[in-house]
Amino acid sequence: MLFRSLTDATVHCWGANYNGQLGDDTTANRLIPVPVSGLNKVSAISAGPSSTCALGEGGKVYCWGDNYYGQLGDDTKLDRTTPVVVNGVSNATAITTGMYQSCAILADAQVYCWGVVGNTYPTRMVIPGLTRITAIATRWFHTCALGTGGKAYCWGGHGLGELGDGTRVSSPIPVPVSGLLGAVGISVGWNHSCAVLLDRSIRCWGSNRYGQLGIGIESYSLAPLEIQGLKNVVSIGAGYDYTCALLGDGTCLLYTSRCV
Repeated sequence: MLFRSLTDATVHCWGANYNGQLGDDTTANRLIPVPVSGLNKVSAISAGPSSTCALGEGGKVYCWGDNYYGQLGDDTKLDRTTPVVVNGVSNATAITTGMYQSCAILADAQVYCWGVVGNTYPTRMVIPGLTRITAIATRWFHTCALGTGGKAYCWGGHGLGELGDGTRVSSPIPVPVSGLLGAVGISVGWNHSCAVLLDRSIRCWGSNRYGQLGIGIESYSLAPLEIQGLKNVVSIGAGYDYTCALLGDGTCLLYTSRCV
């Protein structure tokens, strides 16, 4: 599934639609963009593996698609083919959507998540121990957030080092990423994580089965490692088992042995 936000602040989606993740009140796959039903005045969107969320007017959050784990936040486990309002969230400033959970940064810079949060049963909660959060990312089993001074914190996980705390232990509560300071961007993949630092370099950690850490070998890392020779990074995106970086000159570099 892909999506786009238009100049009139509506949202269009296209691609796979087996859980209603395109939001057009059907489960039909779409080869061209279709409008998301009843959604306008949107300022941000986030697409997970099979569900989608949007940040609307007044900090409300709307989600649609797969809801087996409660990741739509409407206190049901019913898939939705059109957007539903996330209960209890009215002052969000940023959103992220994953396979098992979705999260929002609130106006007071705390993090609020719903679904299977930190490998717990389906729930909704303010994540403890996190304040002054500036960025957040979730995708499959784990979530990471950036706080004061560019420190990074991660939780959840599958025991493959994706939390970056020097261990292979999963954690239901945030743990600090070892030695990482000055991060300005964060992205998480299936079982790895990456951050962009203030000096525009990249650090990655976790699973490296397909070379997604970009360190030249396939050995995993329990703590952040710098991708050597890569500078002037503007943003980074971690996928299932690959990573992409956008450089200041407009170049996009790919890190995986499976990327085509």
